[in-house]
Amino acid sequence: MQVVIKVLGTILAVWLALLAFMPKEELYFRAEQALASQGIEINEGEMKENLFGLKLKDAEVYVEGIKVATVKQVSFLTLLLYSKIEADEVETDVSLQSMVPASIAHIAVTHSLLHPRTLFIEAEGSFGKVEGTLSLATRTLHLDLVETGKIDTVRNLLKHGEKGWYYESTF
Repeated sequence: MQVVIKVLGTILAVWLALLAFMPKEELYFRAEQALASQGIEINEGEMKENLFGLKLKDAEVYVEGIKVATVKQVSFLTLLLYSKIEADEVETDVSLQSMVPASIAHIAVTHSLLHPRTLFIEAEGSFGKVEGTLSLATRTLHLDLVETGKIDTVRNLLKHGEKGWYYESTF
């Protein structure tokens, strides 16, 4: 029994050491380079690293050189087996507000090794509350409006099903 406890303790210590000494900023910059190859650029105001992740404040998102959104705070959390990205107070650019929601109060995207080909999405904003998935295997995005708010700007993108309004797209 003591051998099992020592092995589990060693595994836990190695896991915590990996999390503590993982170069989080370097991982972020590599992700930023991958996004740049797709024409997406993120300019952050301030970056802070913590034990399990990284926080960005006052980030601006550009696509093909056009500003599309400003984000008050973005948090990256990783436990190696589970990762989560959260963004608070996402404001779309004024020129896009007639096509997409003007603001998103909170959005969270999670990934787990239990479901390696699926990202789970939750968002809350002026449009209401959304829950959905992004399937990397089938390259489909499916979002269900759980609570409906002001959806006038995106109503033409939505479909109505048995469970209510939803958005579905492939990429």
